[in-house]
Amino acid sequence: MKFHCLYSPILVILIIWVATSGRKVLAQDSRTPVLQGQEQADENLFESLRAVGRDDPWTSLLPLTAVHTTYNEAGDTVSSRAVFMFSPTDEMEPVVLPVAQERLYLHEAPVEGAQSAMYLIKGDEYEVLEYLKGGWLKIRYVNPKHGDIDKYITVMEAASGRLDFYRDVVRHNQGLELTIGELGLIDGLHAALLYMGVKNTGTHVKQYHADGIYLLYRPKESDEPYKMWQVARQRQTYLVREEGEVSMWADNFLVWKDNAYVLDGAIAGGAFLPDDLPAGDYEYRIVMVRDNHLALISNAAPLRYPLPKVEWDGKQYSF
Repeated sequence: MKFHCLYSPILVILIIWVATSGRKVLAQDSRTPVLQGQEQADENLFESLRAVGRDDPWTSLLPLTAVHTTYNEAGDTVSSRAVFMFSPTDEMEPVVLPVAQERLYLHEAPVEGAQSAMYLIKGDEYEVLEYLKGGWLKIRYVNPKHGDIDKYITVMEAASGRLDFYRDVVRHNQGLELTIGELGLIDGLHAALLYMGVKNTGTHVKQYHADGIYLLYRPKESDEPYKMWQVARQRQTYLVREEGEVSMWADNFLVWKDNAYVLDGAIAGGAFLPDDLPAGDYEYRIVMVRDNHLALISNAAPLRYPLPKVEWDGKQYSF
């Protein structure tokens, strides 16, 4: 699998050109693509390419880079769509995603509580038109009978079924593969001592800089969207071993401290689990956000809550 960054020299020049001088005239051409079902007369078209602003962690999970919009001479929008950061070619490619869950409910507005009765089913495809700050996407589904349907979904609804794909993209481009698992020191502690590790797949240097660590979780064997919990906000730097080796950041493991499960060691200061998490079996992932890059996403692993309450004083652990 090969991925190319969309930011080719030509595109970088185009972004700067648009940002400094506004809309630019495209060649007059009646064949310029417009929204499906519309007819276009000969006209002068204009375009803009607006970069999607960084909004951690949402824009790290769904790798949008810009919104490409074309206008007619009167200033009306002819077409608008989001474009990918990574694509198989160096061309701007629209963000067209498949529905991974059995039902993907659409929202009337980009706010909680605005869910409609309308939904897409597994196998449907939709196009992302716009990113809205706070983790929302404006999307378009083309219905064979009713035409374009523009609604909203969350980034988590869009990304939850594609995290392994994005994990592979990052592994190819950054040379790192994030993993989670059990330390395995003592059988009785397996459920409590969790580690984050990273494998150097061959293209990374000695350090990895992370701007935040997040927990994604959902009920086990569920296709629900992951919920997100921020574990640590502060910037951290991690050593990365040589190619093919795994760095086990074992000093950052889960312990019971001050009535909360926290990651001890260099990541101290953040609760690992939400206070209101119900007892049960979960699937979880660790996400490390890095400025100006896609998030480093771990494999999925099982978690049974509540965990054994293992305490740690920096030198030893105890029940």
